[in-house]
Amino acid sequence: MTAPANCCLFSYPDRALSATFSTAGTPWLTALPLDNLKNRLVSKLARSAGITTAHTQFDMTIPANKVVQMIAILKHNASAPATVKLSFSNVAIGGYELHQSAALPFWGDGTVPAEWAQDDFWGSAITNAKIAEYGWYPDFWYVLPAPLVHATNPLYVRVEIVDTSNPAGYFQLGRCFTGPAKQPQVNMDYGAGGIWKQDALKERSLGGVPQFAVLGQHREFMGRLFV
Repeated sequence: MTAPANCCLFSYPDRALSATFSTAGTPWLTALPLDNLKNRLVSKLARSAGITTAHTQFDMTIPANKVVQMIAILKHNASAPATVKLSFSNVAIGGYELHQSAALPFWGDGTVPAEWAQDDFWGSAITNAKIAEYGWYPDFWYVLPAPLVHATNPLYVRVEIVDTSNPAGYFQLGRCFTGPAKQPQVNMDYGAGGIWKQDALKERSLGGVPQFAVLGQHREFMGRLFV
């Protein structure tokens, strides 16, 4: 039995944390290097030194015997027309005998939110102006047709980003999560979903006045699987 395409999918652990990052093109910024992608904090950014295709590509070398089936580019600043192509090899960096994707759009078929009275409420082409207005960037996810693993050779992954019209003058990302995938045969029960949780510390002064220290936010997912 094969799980339906719209069934939920889980991925863990992140193989990028033990990977070696390099580039065949122009090196990324020394202050925000590709090695920052080996940090679990998405706020630890890696940033290119420019926006030519030589600036915005990089490679991952994942140790042998590590299963990979999913890759995600998180907390990026991709412009509206930006694309990414992914190549996978266990022979050499830049090879693609295991799998190669097409040039995939970061923004997919979705659109940024629009207000009811706007002419483009029902959807229109995504533009850099809209992205700047709403300040929202969708995470990029790609699931391979089958898991990749080699017992003795490393897995080489080339990430080729094309974003030559990025108004920031650079491409940046906070994580390049790469890991195995597990999909249940039956999807989650109705009502599953995620919310943002605001962390805060609360204390009272000697006079009884409440005082708050607002901390960061985190996402919390709630759902139930049938097993």
